[in-house]
Parts: sequence; C-alpha cells; structure tokens
Amino acid sequence: MRIVKVINNNVIQAVDANSEEVIVMGRGIGFQKKLKDELELSLIDKTFSLNDGNSSFSEIYRDLPTEEVELVLDIIQLAEENLGQIFQSNLYITLADHLHFAIERYKNGFEVTNPLAWEIKKCIKQSTKLEKRRFN
Repeated sequence: MRIVKVINNNVIQAVDANSEEVIVMGRGIGFQKKLKDELELSLIDKTFSLNDGNSSFSEIYRDLPTEEVELVLDIIQLAEENLGQIFQSNLYITLADHLHFAIERYKNGFEVTNPLAWEIKKCIKQSTKLEKRRFN
C-alpha cells in the first residue's frame, strides 16, 4: 500500500495493491510519513474501502486530535474483544463524531450528561448478578 494522504498519526488514506483507495487505521501508522511512502502492513489495525461510501472517514478524522483517535480505537477494540464480535465501519465514524462533540461541549463548559445513566446502571447491576450466578 502506498500513502495518498496522511490524515493524522493514526489514520491514512492509501491505495492498495488493486489500486483501490482505502482508509487505514493503526497506532502511529502516519507518524513521520509522507505522500507515496510504503505502508508497514503490521501497523494496520483496520482497513476501510472508500468505494463502500466511507469517504466521510477522511473528513471526520482529519481534524481529530491523536488522543481522540486512539480513544476510539481503544473503545472499539475493547468492545470487540469483550463482546466477541466485529463492528461495522460506520461505528468508527459515529463514535468519533460523538466523542469529539462531547469533549468539545465539556471544554466549553457545557454539562455533559447521559439521560440513560440510570437505566445503564440498572442493566449493569442485573448483568453482574447474572454473571455471579453463572459462575457460582
């Protein structure tokens, strides 16, 4: 794969062996990289085809701080490992957008609340009770 555009340290737009444009994500994959550099394949965590309507990847991830991109990658990886499933690519766009918006609101002094917090706590308690029964 060859780099077409470095979006940030963790997200790159590239061209694969089939000359298809893709977005690749991975920790530090774009660090000190430039146009036409060859990508180190071992750094790639996720690959998304731009031919599948994922062009909003480059728009959203272009302006995100590295810490937010890493947070999105960590959250999704943790969820995939714990839930035993692979999420669709639109989650990467949606989660990044929501996290960035929440962080910006917090930085600007707006209270960030979750209207479902009570229900989530209740579900977690019930889930924990079920797990304890299962393992006893």
